[in-house]
Amino acid sequence: MDNVIIYGVGGTGERLYRQFAESKEFNVLCFADSAIDSPGKTKFGLPVIPRNLIKDFDFDYIIIATLPGLEPVTQSLTQEYNIPKEKIIRKYVEIPYESRIAFLKCQSLLTYENNLSGNIAEGGVFQGEFAKYMNRFFPDRKLYLFDTFEGFDMRDVQVEKEHSFSKSVEGYHNITHIDIVKEKMPHKENCIFKKGYFPDSAHDVDDDFVFVNLDFDLYNPTSAGLEFFYPRLVKGGILLVHDYFSDVYMGVKQAVDEFRNKYKVPLCPIGDEISIAILK
Repeated sequence: MDNVIIYGVGGTGERLYRQFAESKEFNVLCFADSAIDSPGKTKFGLPVIPRNLIKDFDFDYIIIATLPGLEPVTQSLTQEYNIPKEKIIRKYVEIPYESRIAFLKCQSLLTYENNLSGNIAEGGVFQGEFAKYMNRFFPDRKLYLFDTFEGFDMRDVQVEKEHSFSKSVEGYHNITHIDIVKEKMPHKENCIFKKGYFPDSAHDVDDDFVFVNLDFDLYNPTSAGLEFFYPRLVKGGILLVHDYFSDVYMGVKQAVDEFRNKYKVPLCPIGDEISIAILK
């Protein structure tokens, strides 16, 4: 069995660890992450290390478990730490992500073929990796971008703890900024940044929407996002919800299932093994 280091301590890293533990596909030695600056932390009883300590481990592969910063992470590992590219496995984040991008692209084609009106929005932008494709595939639509741009809000984290939805902490995903996101947008003039706590940040938005991506991770904003955006979807519009099948952010599924039961809306998986789509 090959020995591996999982690079990324977030939800994807946790999911992969559980997957490998069950399948016996890999033996996980430790977790590594660029946000860790000193050793001492643990996850699932394994060390969580800064990347400069990776070379201290006798590993066969490093498995990337973080999509944000994928290219810089890979570049750092190969150039700064001289790790051969063939020892870096990226498929566990690339393949699901490519499925989401393909879904988005096809939905945009249908939008224009059927002359559907409406703007687009994303809730939970982080560093704008998915938003940049939304901006590209819908070049003539206003793109509303909702995020605290300061990480998880304590009000939402408290709900997660009370209901055991996740182990989220205040400020997680705070390595972002509007300027970071804006730089990635091919049609910056169409972007409308809505910084703040959702749904308060949407109080002055009264548009119709044809595509919305909800990637808030947590129960509270996901539930609020469904209630806010679904009535504003045009006929034929799509609400895409990330993390529905996640075993880390279980509040997302709870919010979606409550919404489905309340309004009797159908759900459709999109093939990336984590997202669910709601068609208006």
